[in-house]
Amino acid sequence: MSPKIAVKVHPTSRGVPKEVALDSNGSSSDRPKSNDGKQQEGSERINNRKSLSKLMRIRDDKSTSDVTLLVGKERTPFYLHKPILSAASDFLGAIFISPSRDGGHTIPLPMITPEAFEVITRWMYGGRLLLEPEYGPNVLDVFSGTKYLHLNDMRMKILDHVADLMEKHLSRPVMSQLTEEGKRITNEMNKVIRFFIQLCNISWEEDLGKLVTCAEWIIRGQDVDVESLVQALCKETGGRLFIAAIIQAGKNNGCAACDFAKECQGAQVTVDRIVGGVNSMVFDPKFGNGY
Repeated sequence: MSPKIAVKVHPTSRGVPKEVALDSNGSSSDRPKSNDGKQQEGSERINNRKSLSKLMRIRDDKSTSDVTLLVGKERTPFYLHKPILSAASDFLGAIFISPSRDGGHTIPLPMITPEAFEVITRWMYGGRLLLEPEYGPNVLDVFSGTKYLHLNDMRMKILDHVADLMEKHLSRPVMSQLTEEGKRITNEMNKVIRFFIQLCNISWEEDLGKLVTCAEWIIRGQDVDVESLVQALCKETGGRLFIAAIIQAGKNNGCAACDFAKECQGAQVTVDRIVGGVNSMVFDPKFGNGY
């Protein structure tokens, strides 16, 4: 059962960022441009759009497909192209060159939902990262898929998206919870925090740095007692990466009491080990694996 987290939001000097759709080469339509380079960059952008459009048309063209991926429990077929998938995912590339009965022309991917794989293939074929809605089970499914396929660049973009999401929802000005609008905003904030907890529970240890960036909006944007929060989470959620992110975010923001060796020893060990670059870890059954 997820903990009930009462939130009080404080104004922040940072504005809410505009939503920017990023494509798989990291380009953005919101990047500042010099006056001298406007014409050249404008031509490059047009050419890039044309190239991406062609790749997306290739993705949707079954007649040129040389591999079928059967996705999800229902084995939904995706008719795709080995060279593009191999370039995007070393995991898939290794599967394609492995001996198989049918020559590697049909690949089952039962661990990914078809809806998530649709988003992932758009990215693989040079399209934009489209996460709709902006948080929830759909984003968790896509994130899990990027881990399964070892799409590290896409995974990092999703974590950046979550950092923007946390800022957007947790840096709102104070509103009375006695009003309907105040209740709605508070409820939305709690949903975002619970989503972040779930994301931490399926993240990798190497993601801690970005998770801390996200967690800092819980520390900075809300009137919370970090020590009490972490102790409550230790008992109820069991996700060590989330607790580790909260502890480190608290330390980054001057929390002198962020040392919970007794209550949350596994979480503190996780923080110290990851930050210190230690690679080994003793499994603590009190918390579960947390990942």
